[in-house]
Amino acid sequence: MTMIASSSLRRIVSDEQCHDPAKILQRLNFAVKSTLQQNTDQANSDDGMDVCICAINQNKTELTFAGAMLPLIYIHENEIHMIKGDRQSLGYKESKRSLMN
Repeated sequence: MTMIASSSLRRIVSDEQCHDPAKILQRLNFAVKSTLQQNTDQANSDDGMDVCICAINQNKTELTFAGAMLPLIYIHENEIHMIKGDRQSLGYKESKRSLMN
């Protein structure tokens, strides 16, 4: 699963030049489901994974986050903050094709 996600992530970011975390997770979800053939009614497996992606734009001092079940936890002024991810893991047979809109 990790190798599928890693190679798909590399293709999405490098070859397709996609840098938006939500769009990356959408494409990654589709790639994992397709590779494991979990996008059909006859799928025997229902494997998936929890993933989050952050993109940092240093020119704008901006961080963009998208998560599939995983939150972003950060500390600001000595306080812990959490931004929740989507409530659905990536790649599962039952996961929406349009994960992370």
